[in-house]
Amino acid sequence: MSDCFEHFDYTDDRTGLTYRVEKHYDMYTDPLDMDESIVTQEFDWDVCDDDAVAEYIDIYHPDLREVAILRRMRPLTSKRLNYRVFDSTATESRLIRDGVDSTVAVSVADKLYEWFRGWLDNDWHYVTLWVMPLDDKGEPQREHGHSISGVESDTEDWNEYIRDLVSEIFWDKRDRAQMELKL
Repeated sequence: MSDCFEHFDYTDDRTGLTYRVEKHYDMYTDPLDMDESIVTQEFDWDVCDDDAVAEYIDIYHPDLREVAILRRMRPLTSKRLNYRVFDSTATESRLIRDGVDSTVAVSVADKLYEWFRGWLDNDWHYVTLWVMPLDDKGEPQREHGHSISGVESDTEDWNEYIRDLVSEIFWDKRDRAQMELKL
């Protein structure tokens, strides 16, 4: 647990016990893992550049549907050889397939794009939240801690996550005590 960027003590109002809460950078979670509605594609040319799209149309003569799809691509990243884009049309189709009303699919896709851009632009990141009971000296008992990953850093109410982890610690401690009684 090395990349802790914030910690504080939390007293649970149900038990009166105090816990150490640590927020760590979650380097393993990606928005594409968290929301399967997002569709991205990589191209070896800049499909978000109007001149490049016009040149593509002149050379390949795509049908109108393909031109419309290309014109709705939104930039995510550009590397020297690859351009990653947000495929608005495919994302909207996937949202509708997953039950989103077709009348709001465009606005939902726009919000997903902005959310994903925020992550790429480091406006927010994923967090692993650790909660550990404190011993009699006020030191965290890491071996009894519980965690959850994939929490967005701009979450407004951390208490729900903390309370869930405190409950897990409580039940884990209770189960260990029952196991010792059976021995």
